[in-house]
Amino acid sequence: IVGDLNEDRLAQARSFGCETVNVQKHDRLGEQIEQILGEPTVDAAVDCVGFEASGHGNQGEAPAAVLNSIMDVTQVGGSLGIPGLYVTEDPGAKDADA
Repeated sequence: IVGDLNEDRLAQARSFGCETVNVQKHDRLGEQIEQILGEPTVDAAVDCVGFEASGHGNQGEAPAAVLNSIMDVTQVGGSLGIPGLYVTEDPGAKDADA
């Protein structure tokens, strides 16, 4: 199951067989997962977003939104993958906005 708020990325995921969830349309991820799997939890979840994440209906960044969501929907004893980047600044960047 791929969750995103960008319809183009969701369409791409569907093109190779993934079930999808538009996280911008509904704030209860577990309910959306239950519609697909018959239960509201998964065995494993991966956060591929990182620091620039935003939550349902949120206009700004909400860095912990995706982490909190995947922890809520991953069953006890399940696995979390967090390759997303969670640093607020890059000491090697050319300027503060990079």
